[in-house]
Amino acid sequence: MDLWYVDKYIDSHNHELARPNETAFLRSHRKMTEWQKNEIIGLQKAGLRKHQIMDVMVQESNGDHAEVGYVPRDLYNFSYLNKCAKIIDGDANAVLQNMRQRQLEDCEFFFDYQTNSEGRLVNLFWCDGQSRLDYQAFGDLLIFDSTYRTNKYSMPFVPFVGLNHHRSTTVFACAVVSHETTESFKWLLRTLLVAMYQKEPKSVITDGDHAMRRAIQQVLPNSIHRLCTWHVERNMTRFIHHCMIPDFRELIYKATMPSQFVRRWKDFVEAHKIGEGKKSYKWLSRMYKIRKLWAASYVKNKYFLGAQSNQRSESLNSQLHTHLNRKMTLADMEEHFFRCVKRIRRNEYELDCVASQSLPVLITEHKPLEMDAAKCFTPANFQLVQKEIERSSNYEIVEILENENCIKYIVSAREYTSVRFVECDDEETLANIKCNCLKFEREGIPCCHVMLVLIKHDALIPRSCVLTRWTQNAKSSILSDEKKNESSQQERFAELVNLSKPVFYEASGSTEDFLRWKKTLTDEQKKRRQNDDFHGNKGEVNQGLLNGASPLINVKILCEW
Repeated sequence: MDLWYVDKYIDSHNHELARPNETAFLRSHRKMTEWQKNEIIGLQKAGLRKHQIMDVMVQESNGDHAEVGYVPRDLYNFSYLNKCAKIIDGDANAVLQNMRQRQLEDCEFFFDYQTNSEGRLVNLFWCDGQSRLDYQAFGDLLIFDSTYRTNKYSMPFVPFVGLNHHRSTTVFACAVVSHETTESFKWLLRTLLVAMYQKEPKSVITDGDHAMRRAIQQVLPNSIHRLCTWHVERNMTRFIHHCMIPDFRELIYKATMPSQFVRRWKDFVEAHKIGEGKKSYKWLSRMYKIRKLWAASYVKNKYFLGAQSNQRSESLNSQLHTHLNRKMTLADMEEHFFRCVKRIRRNEYELDCVASQSLPVLITEHKPLEMDAAKCFTPANFQLVQKEIERSSNYEIVEILENENCIKYIVSAREYTSVRFVECDDEETLANIKCNCLKFEREGIPCCHVMLVLIKHDALIPRSCVLTRWTQNAKSSILSDEKKNESSQQERFAELVNLSKPVFYEASGSTEDFLRWKKTLTDEQKKRRQNDDFHGNKGEVNQGLLNGASPLINVKILCEW
């Protein structure tokens, strides 16, 4: 063993000493504390980028970089190592372990997955307890598409969404699939029914995927299905010449009798000389075969609540794209998805508050009817009902026919020939009143023709004309459950920080209080350091478990994709 001896010691530096404002950048002076690491993880979960997190930390340190204790490079390195720690046993394993942890915190949390013969994750589905409750209230309309691939594996991301009582987006579930096959979509839909207590939607809006259409026909045969008009229009610009677009758009949106649609289609084909040699021939032939799924002539009187496209799903996907890209892991995507869901629910709570604490402005001369509508419907739906009350002035009752079974009101437009028939069982109670325009059957909103009859009798809105899902009490029979069994370390840390802020802010206004609290905290910090020294340094906390997750469970899924 070689021994080395100090022969000469020179007590002077061979370089210029760093100035006080430079010491914060020396490696020996840089250290990231555990509470700072925890705060960084919390800010990342809130969607802040790394440079924004650094700005927050500097601001919390009175704008002094030296007080932060580390530099941006340290933050980037920690974020990378923390991500690696979370998916050390594979991205798929990390996601499934997150699901298990959520299930411990929310007993109604549901998830299921499929693997292939090699043990690789191929399909994943999940929804929390609140989503399952929301589906019971608003699951009559289901909207989803699989056109987004917001992860590094290019796996389609499939959100299941709908409309809540404010006509805003509500999220029912989410899924990731490896292949867009009929079998994959059948598994997704069957899993959805299991999660939602076998409640089938009345109507479904999707993109034009052929495998998805076949899966809906087999799993949801009783649901009304239509294609998203936005996807139809996007494909229209790809497959047909721009000169055909105005005429084809008329075929999409103009509602006529089905027989008239067939005639109009033939006129369209002849006018643009569409033959087998044309580039657009194959696409138009396919569209004609499935015309009952997209043409207004076939879907005009069906129950879609006024929705024509899966823009709700598009809206959720656009939020998911914020701060993230196609390189993100499944764990990143799952975490960000729940952050977006929280934002959507916060918006719903705000609208609930507005609906319960205010009344909209009345603008028509039929105040009692209008006020009754304001008390029944949420503000967004009241505005639609209010427009129908206004429109009723454009019509008049030209004749009333009575028989033993019902009373029929013949309603005609004042300025043009248009006749509608409004029927009810009893003229006094206006029970089961309905109109042959079928607006209520399509959108759940009473039409202007019904409003005219109500005005004639000075009546309020019959409850047969009030769809519960559009009212302020849409969720009254469904208990919201957002309780958690046990909070994580990060949640406890956040709660303590929030409790301390008002106390410390008030103490900062007085030198005496400031010094008292500073001494208390300094003494507590010294005590903890002494305890750590006495018991020995136990090492760094596993940052992969800072979110409160339990150690990884052995899951038979490979992590290499």
